[in-house]
Amino acid sequence: MDGKAQAGGLSGQRQVADTRFGVRSVRWMRSPDNEAPADPAPELGLGCGALLLAEADPVARERLAVEMAERGYRVQVASTLAEATLVITTEKPSFAVIDYRLPDGSGLALIPPLVATRPTARIVVLSRYASLRGAVAALRMGAEEFLARPAAPGEIDAVLRNLPAACRLARAPASSIRDVDRRHAEAVLRAMDANVPATARALGIETRTLRRLLSRRPAGATAPP
Repeated sequence: MDGKAQAGGLSGQRQVADTRFGVRSVRWMRSPDNEAPADPAPELGLGCGALLLAEADPVARERLAVEMAERGYRVQVASTLAEATLVITTEKPSFAVIDYRLPDGSGLALIPPLVATRPTARIVVLSRYASLRGAVAALRMGAEEFLARPAAPGEIDAVLRNLPAACRLARAPASSIRDVDRRHAEAVLRAMDANVPATARALGIETRTLRRLLSRRPAGATAPP
C-alpha cells in the first residue's frame, strides 16, 4: 500500500500508519462516511512540525501515539535512538516525547539534535525511575519537563501546548522568565518525590529561596479570593 497501512480507529475516523523512512507515523483522518468525532481536538497551527514519540515499550508507544494524534498532533514514532534520529533529520519535529531509556542508549542523547534542528522544540522526557541526575540533565539540555511514569496524555499535552509563536493555539500570554524558573524547580521537586531540602540542594539554592520560588503565582494569575 505504498508504505501505508490502515488500522481500525474511533467511529468516524480511520488510523493511518505511515511506515516510510523505516518509522511509523500515526494520525487520524476522516473516514468516507464523513462522520465527525464526538469531541474533535483543535488543530495545531500550520507552522507546527511533527511530534516525535521515542518510546521503547510497544504497547505504551501505540497507546500514547493514538492519544496524541487525537489531540491534533502529527505523530512520528520511533523505538530506538537510530529511528528517532532519522525522524529528527527528516521531520525537524516541533515537539518530542522521549523515553529516558531506549534500547540503544539514553533518550537524552536526542535533545541536542532536536534543539539544533528546531530551537523552539518543546521536549518532554518520560522515565520509570525517579532520577534526580537525569531530571536535572534533561532540563539543562532543553527539555520542558521530566515526568515520572505513568504520565497522563493530558499532562503531556498541557506541557507541549505552551507553543512557540509560529504554531500556537489561542492561549494566555507567555509566562515570564520567573515562571520558567518556577516550573524548572517544580519538575526537579517532582523527581525528588516532593523533598524540598533535597531539591534545594540539587538546584544549588537555600531551602527558603526554593519555598519562595514555589510560592510565586504564574504571570497573569490572580490572587485567590
